[in-house]
Amino acid sequence: MREEARAREALSSGRILRVVFEPSGRTLYLALSRERDRYYLMIPGRYCSCGEFFFNVLLRRTADACHHLMALSMALSSGGLREVRADDREYPSYLRRIFRGALL
Repeated sequence: MREEARAREALSSGRILRVVFEPSGRTLYLALSRERDRYYLMIPGRYCSCGEFFFNVLLRRTADACHHLMALSMALSSGGLREVRADDREYPSYLRRIFRGALL
C-alpha cells in the first residue's frame, strides 16, 4: 500500500511524463525524482532506471514494479500523464541529460 500511495503522489505532483519528439513521434517516458534533480527512464510495464526497481524488483524480487512504474500505469489508464513536446534534434541531448541525471 505504501508504494501505491507514493505512486499516487508522484502522479498528482506532475512527476510522471511523456516526452514526444517531433516530427518522428519518438517517445520517452520519464519520472522526476522527489527532489526534482533526476529523471528516471521508464519502459511501460517493464523497466525503470531507478534504484528501487533495481534492488526490489530485479535483485530482491520483493516487488513486481517500482512506484514510478505504478504511477505510469495509473497515468496511462486514466489519461493523467503530463506531456512535453520537443524537436527531434533535441533527442540526443535528452538522452545525455537523462543518463547524467540532470534533465530540466
